Amino acid sequence: MVYNSCIAMPIKMPAPLGERLLKKGLISDSELDIALAEHVKTGELLGRALIRLGFLNEEELCLTIS
Repeated sequence: MVYNSCIAMPIKMPAPLGERLLKKGLISDSELDIALAEHVKTGELLGRALIRLGFLNEEELCLTIS
């Protein structure tokens, strides 16, 4: 947990994108693994890799990150 040093209150950090997509059932573990490998190999953003690979569409991504 991260604390705001000004007021020493915990700040809830959002879960990583892959974790949120898995929790919503929008992608599978294997799809996440493939997209993460692409992200590491190319530097492409994870969301863009998931869309390019056909595992996710733009609307699903936008709803998840908003």
